[in-house]
Amino acid sequence: MSKPEASIPSAKRLIGSLRDMGYEFATAVADLVDNCIEAGATQVDIQAEFDGDDSWVTIADNGSGMTKVQLREAMRYGSERDYSDDDLGKFGLGMKTASMSQCRRLTVSSQPKGSSTISAYSWDLEHIAKTDRWEILPVTVKELPAKVKDKHAEGFRTVVLWEQLDRIL
Repeated sequence: MSKPEASIPSAKRLIGSLRDMGYEFATAVADLVDNCIEAGATQVDIQAEFDGDDSWVTIADNGSGMTKVQLREAMRYGSERDYSDDDLGKFGLGMKTASMSQCRRLTVSSQPKGSSTISAYSWDLEHIAKTDRWEILPVTVKELPAKVKDKHAEGFRTVVLWEQLDRIL
């Protein structure tokens, strides 16, 4: 027996609820740095620009990077992967919930070690509010902001970009 449609939460209500999981800014950043360490990073670069509506944060690492398929899976809420016993995260929610607790648009770009191909996807709350659809948006390299492209040019393989920092400001 299927549930009545009225009992299924809308995408915008559900993602709104996930944004309120209690992350402070430092904890959210730490959650992403943990992912960098798990990816074998020896260097993590965190930059923040606080300038009203144009504020942003980047967290970049030189770890193993991700293929397009791996990145797409990592961007999925409840993503599946193998976790080791000492991993902080285990449910496929950390990167997304930590990030979206601080911003309205999350973009992640990644380049696997040994490859020149950069893939990128974005969660955009404005898009979700307009469409009420639970979907990530593909982002072309051409569409990536210069600050993200610059990080890849410096040798960082994965770059997380937080924009529209409505919770920090």
